[in-house]
Amino acid sequence: MGTRAMRIVERTRLIGPAAMLLLAMAGGGCTGARWMAYSMAPDIKEKISAECRLLYGQTVAVVVATNLMIDHDNPGLALDLSMKIAQELGQNVPKCRVVDALKIVNFQSANYGWRDMPKDQLAERLGANYVLLVTVNAFSTVDPMTRELSRGVMEAEAALYSASRTALSPQVWQATGGLRAAYPSSQNTEGNITQEGPEKVRMELVNRFSVRLAKKFYDHHEPVERRDELR
Repeated sequence: MGTRAMRIVERTRLIGPAAMLLLAMAGGGCTGARWMAYSMAPDIKEKISAECRLLYGQTVAVVVATNLMIDHDNPGLALDLSMKIAQELGQNVPKCRVVDALKIVNFQSANYGWRDMPKDQLAERLGANYVLLVTVNAFSTVDPMTRELSRGVMEAEAALYSASRTALSPQVWQATGGLRAAYPSSQNTEGNITQEGPEKVRMELVNRFSVRLAKKFYDHHEPVERRDELR
């Protein structure tokens, strides 16, 4: 009897003769029994540890940088992203406080050279312990092949900067490999096409990206892929 068979039966939470039967059939190589155990098992999730815990009990300003083309095609995107990411951080990171997104966008508008400002000074000017800088490199809600259907794709970089003068470098964390979001869901990173309007696709991209980024900063649970157990 293999370890996988034991795990399958344990997760079905069956008792008595039914469990014994499934155990015997699964251990004997019966594919049907293994699929039955799989389908009856409750959702299984695993704990994912935070990549960075520096925001615990701290104040963070979520600053979003875009380019002129993205701004032209997606007015107000920086504000939407800043608000949603801040919301996710404030709700999930223990004792984390967030700077109001409208205050940040107004500061950016009033200080054209904010991009060149040292990030520790930027954090101080915004009244935060940290600045989470999100640089949007690509954001599209329209399928380039048809121009009539929607396909959501977003690519960005993210880095965290400290206002502390004692830090060896203001940058204390950076997302590795960049960050992507696609809508609708697809194994293809470019996403599928949809007949949903650009407004819906934009909202979904903002939400999905914000959740994905915020999860870097707090412990959470993700569904476990169970296909390998059935091979």
